[in-house]
Amino acid sequence: MATAIVIGTGFYFLIFKAETGNLENMFYNSTWKPGKLVTALFAGLYSYDGWDILNFGVEEIENPRRTMPLAIIIGMTMIAIFFLAINLSYFVVLTVAQIEASDAVAVSFAQAKLGKFQYIMPFFISIILIGSLNSMLFVASRYLHSAGRHGNLPSFISCTNKFHDSPRVALFVHIILAMGFSFAGNLDQLISYVSFASWSQRAFTMLALLYIRFWHLPVHPNAMRTPIILPILFFIICVGLVGVTIGQNFSDAAVGIGIIVGGFLVFFIFMWDRALPSREWYRRNASVANEKIAIVFQVLFNGMIDLGGDEEESEENVQSSSVIASNEKISNGIYDNVGMDSFSLASALDVDSKKKF
Repeated sequence: MATAIVIGTGFYFLIFKAETGNLENMFYNSTWKPGKLVTALFAGLYSYDGWDILNFGVEEIENPRRTMPLAIIIGMTMIAIFFLAINLSYFVVLTVAQIEASDAVAVSFAQAKLGKFQYIMPFFISIILIGSLNSMLFVASRYLHSAGRHGNLPSFISCTNKFHDSPRVALFVHIILAMGFSFAGNLDQLISYVSFASWSQRAFTMLALLYIRFWHLPVHPNAMRTPIILPILFFIICVGLVGVTIGQNFSDAAVGIGIIVGGFLVFFIFMWDRALPSREWYRRNASVANEKIAIVFQVLFNGMIDLGGDEEESEENVQSSSVIASNEKISNGIYDNVGMDSFSLASALDVDSKKKF
């Protein structure tokens, strides 16, 4: 609704009122510094990040080999058209200076041309942000749940509500982490930090994919295959964005590098077979601590630990089957009195939802 109003209003003034003054010399006084361009690309690409959501939710997609390419191609094409039309509408109505000075471009647009209707625009923006928040919660809960299920994170994170099949503990963990990161800086800084870390991760992912393709390593029978030029091109883009950021905006890159290095340290200390997992005392204490925490979260969220789909994954998981069986009885007994809907905590994240629209 908000998108249709903005596009309709902008094109009305462009076509029927011939308001093209703001479109003249649009690139006057522009900066072409690589660091500034990459920062702008990070902010722009963040708006298109919805394509990545399908990758994390592939387990819940029927016939992903057919559905995912269609969804990504059709969805990205439509979003690109909508975003271009929205931005054109903004520039038809508002000057560059007005857009730069605005904290919420859609609200400034409504104040300039929509009269009393401007007071409804924040409501429509909130609806859009709820949709964005819903997709992010979906993504985060699924990959945290999967990591806990496969033993890359403590197994209590894979606790799933048996009635609704929802990864409530993973949602809870994600919300706590998001609330903590919200104090790290303003929204623009957070986008820069997260974008650098995300594109670095994608560069490593493409590098691993190219290694698999060139060395012909075995893959899942349902794996999707794309022309080799696409991952190569994507890898070059990722390396370019990351490299320019390190060279031009090292302060922003340093935070992202810190996040990546922290992830490596956690992996090599707690996951690598030659590190702590090789110590008997660590395995014993970690197993006991994980089981006790799992009991608490199974009771609080009325869930069961998901050990994975096959026996090998189940054996690798820290949580034992006996603990799960015993806590199933506990969960059944207190279901009517204890239950927690993690989505009720999501409203606390609205503070960070002042994303420009």
